[in-house]
Amino acid sequence: VTLYAPDEQVVKNVQLIAAQVTEVLLIDNTPEVDNAALFSTVTHARYFANSCNLGLSAAFNRYLQLEVCKSSDYVIFFDQDTQIVDKQVETLTRDFEILKRTHRVGYLGPCFFDTNSQRLLGVPEGSRAVENNCFSVRATITSSCVSQYAILKEVGFWNEHIFLDYADLELGWRLVRAGFENFVTANVQMRHRFGAGARQLYNPFKRRYAWISVHQPVRLYYQTRDGTKLLRYSYVRRREKIIVIKEVLARLLLRLLQLDERARALSYWGRGLYDGIRGIDGALVTKGNRRRAV
Repeated sequence: VTLYAPDEQVVKNVQLIAAQVTEVLLIDNTPEVDNAALFSTVTHARYFANSCNLGLSAAFNRYLQLEVCKSSDYVIFFDQDTQIVDKQVETLTRDFEILKRTHRVGYLGPCFFDTNSQRLLGVPEGSRAVENNCFSVRATITSSCVSQYAILKEVGFWNEHIFLDYADLELGWRLVRAGFENFVTANVQMRHRFGAGARQLYNPFKRRYAWISVHQPVRLYYQTRDGTKLLRYSYVRRREKIIVIKEVLARLLLRLLQLDERARALSYWGRGLYDGIRGIDGALVTKGNRRRAV
């Protein structure tokens, strides 16, 4: 579980996870803060304070090298906003084993109820139904994504050039390139929150409204930077690149529609685009009016 400025609700979410797994590794990316005391009552958990923001990919990769990960039957990734349901891990691992009989499984994710937009999501348009109420997909979200250490090792684990946004999709696309197949199961419907909220934006091409998640303005920097990097990867299909471009532009447009956020949003978006083109990695550090990534 990756953490960033966790609170009491996050502790409750982690307790639900801890009740269903052998051990929880809590990876805290909060800069210069140790939140160990906050999780002192959580059983079957180990807390690690990084004292800096490593990003999702680098944080996962660092602790995947622990013996507990190498020796486990499964590795499941979560973020702090996820509220898992009863028997979620049992169902995911069971479905993984069922799919392994006839498929070379890369990773398996759940369907999820987005508490911001109040929608059940997880099965993209064009997904192919397979056995046991599961669907073949190109990629799925990080949270509650289950795989195995040997599989992750074969594809080089998480891509540390992708700091946060799109890391889950990029991993899925690399798994497909390596000959694996990814899935989601409709047998799990967990609760998950995307960003600080969600708003509808009219799509004139499809003549309908689309839900776009809303994040803090600085998140637009990482979304733009990571999305720009994806455009250079040959294993990302043209259709997927178009989707990434649309998402990055739609999130900028939503921010520009908020009068009090226009200047900051445009600044972060422009910097993210510039740093993405240059291939800059690491967390964004703001000093006065100067912003840099390290």
